[in-house]
Amino acid sequence: MDATGRDMLRKFVGALNKGAPHPLAWQRFHDFTIHAHGLKRAYRVDEVLPILTKEGLMGEAARRFISAYEDELALLRRYDEQAH
Repeated sequence: MDATGRDMLRKFVGALNKGAPHPLAWQRFHDFTIHAHGLKRAYRVDEVLPILTKEGLMGEAARRFISAYEDELALLRRYDEQAH
């Protein structure tokens, strides 16, 4: 993962209310996903998950964001396929 992606994830987790993510936290996460999508090869889950856990996002909370990451990438790919 490049430095920009790592920095975006660290800032996201650092500002995250782990109990109930604030809409601005989701915005940071969406921005990270858009960044990843714009690369030649989006980050793999096995690149994202260790950073989330290292920064303190564990268990179900980490899986929730990994699931959202995969869903958002799929949505962005589908959007691209429709030539928007």
